[in-house]
Parts: sequence; C-alpha cells; structure tokens
Amino acid sequence: MTLKAIRLILSLTFLLAGTSWSRESYIYYAHKISTPAPPAGFRLTGPEGRPFSLGRPHGKLTLLTFGFTHCPNTCPTTLANLARIYERLSKEDKERVEILFVTIDPERDTTNVLQSYVRFFDPGFIGLTGESKQIATISAFYGAEYEKTKEKGGGPDDYTMDHSAAVYLLMPSGSCAAYYFDAQLSQSERVANDLKHFLALPAPHDTEWQSEQQSVVKTPVLSASQLYVEHCASCHSVNGAGVAGKYPALAGSSWVTGAPNRVTALVLDGVREKGGGNNGRVMPAWWKVMTPGDLAEVLTYTRMSWGNSAPAISATYVKDLAYRYSSHRGFWSMKELAALPPEKDARAPGAR
Repeated sequence: MTLKAIRLILSLTFLLAGTSWSRESYIYYAHKISTPAPPAGFRLTGPEGRPFSLGRPHGKLTLLTFGFTHCPNTCPTTLANLARIYERLSKEDKERVEILFVTIDPERDTTNVLQSYVRFFDPGFIGLTGESKQIATISAFYGAEYEKTKEKGGGPDDYTMDHSAAVYLLMPSGSCAAYYFDAQLSQSERVANDLKHFLALPAPHDTEWQSEQQSVVKTPVLSASQLYVEHCASCHSVNGAGVAGKYPALAGSSWVTGAPNRVTALVLDGVREKGGGNNGRVMPAWWKVMTPGDLAEVLTYTRMSWGNSAPAISATYVKDLAYRYSSHRGFWSMKELAALPPEKDARAPGAR
C-alpha cells in the first residue's frame, strides 16, 4: 500500500470518527421531538413594523418562545435565562443563533412595546406580533398553549394570559426538532453547549442526535445559595452586584435589608415600573413559582450575604404576608411598596 493511500485511509477514519462523535457521542439536554414540525414560513410583524418570516430555512438556529409583556413571572424569567445562555456563545455563534419572542397578547403588545421589552434582556432579541388568529395558528403549530383570563370586576384591559412556557428549537432548515422546559433554562452552560453542538451538525443530519429524553425535570432539594443561583443570579449576579443599567444590585441595598414586609411583598408579587429608558422595568412575581419556604430561604440569604446584615425572614411570615396582601395580586410599583407601613419582625405572623 502506498503512503498516499495510507494517508487517505487515515483521513477518512478521522473524518468518520469526528462525524460519529458530533452526531452520536454528545447527549443533548434538549427534548427531541420524534416527528419534527416541518419548515413553515409564517408571516409576522417584526421590529419597526417590518415583515418577518418565522420557520423558514435561513441558516440560523432559532430559540422560539411565546409570551406577553405583562407577564408577572414566567416570561421575564425565561428571557433572563435565555440572555444568560446567549452570553455564553461566541461572537461567531451568536451570528448563527436568533432568539424570538412571539406575543400572545397582540392587543397590548405593539411592535414598539415588544422591542423595548425584549431588548431590555438582550439587544439582539427579536419581538414578533401579528393578528390574533394568525398567532393562534402559529402557536398551535408548534404546540404552545395559552388562554385569556379576565380579572373579576376589571375593565377591558384587566386580563392576564395563562400560557405554557416551553422554548422551541428550530433548526437552520426551519424544522422544529426539539424543545426545552422553562425549568431547564437555568442550566445556561448545559443549554449553551447544546447550541454549539447543534450548530456543528451538518444540514443533512440535523435530526441524527440523541437526547436525555427526560420525561420529568426533577427539582432537587436546594440550599439557600443554590436557590439564589437557580432563580436570581441570572439578573442580580452571583455576587449580588446586579448589572448596571439593567438589574439592581442586592449587595448594599437598603430595600433588601430594610422593612421585611416591603422586600417580601416585592418578591411575592413583583414590580413593574412604567416609562424611563427601559419602558417598563420588570421584577417577576414569585408567589406561584417558589414555595414560601424557598422564598424565605432566598430572602434571608440576600439579607445576610455580600456584607448585608438584616434579620432572617421565616416561611411563616411569607405565608402570612401573602395572605394579608392577597387583595393586591399584581405588580407593585416602587412608590406603592415605599408607602407600606414598615414592619420590623419577620419571624412571626402579623409581626410589626
């Protein structure tokens, strides 16, 4: 056998081995869809009212989620986690990945409102809207569910949208081949690694990959610091320093170490500030997401970390406060929170 032939065989061997590794050895964190949704090409309205084609073959990997800008917790958390994932990609990979947020509330979410909202999380994110029937068709195509729920005794704009919270993965070919549950998105490094491997898949073989295929995403028992990292660090940073101009610092914050009822109410029902450069700064509501015990752990952790020094907040106090403020189910404003009579003892129910 000639030297040239040996080199050719070795080259083919390494090539095949590399292809096999990229398609088979890596186990993906994403959930694989057994029958991928085909390329679609739905017409929606994007930034500045420009037409946008969703689901068309265009050479980019797409992370698609459905939601609305008045969402108290799920949507802000999902977008914050997606921003954290996006930050882990190289500049080159970012150019091949797009993050799309399709509103399920086109009545209130205009193109300007949408873009201001999604760009608060990352300037590269894209908000999309369209006619109500059109959005219903698109969401059904991908398997997203939502329902408009009117608030009792409210006006025409007093409603919310109950919705599923999956993030769908569209391959560069336009087919929808996978999805992530919202609970998975906090594992930013794991999801970012998925995206890097998806980008490496050759187009003819973008369905030849293996998933962990978890039927249930198990929630382990976490310590206070782990709960903080899981739910809060994507915005406020691991060291509590926040992100200048976007997310406030918790370290050294008088709100964190001040009246326990104010900071607990803030975390329970969230805060939405209208106007300003961000056109609506949002702090998610956590009362439907975390247990009173977990909320108490996180609140206490933030009040005793990074140089902060304030008394602990008990689970009993969180439950009691949720009951006392139950008539206020919705975002607070900072002005409303500041007007609450300050309490001192956060250990017992009804403490003042």
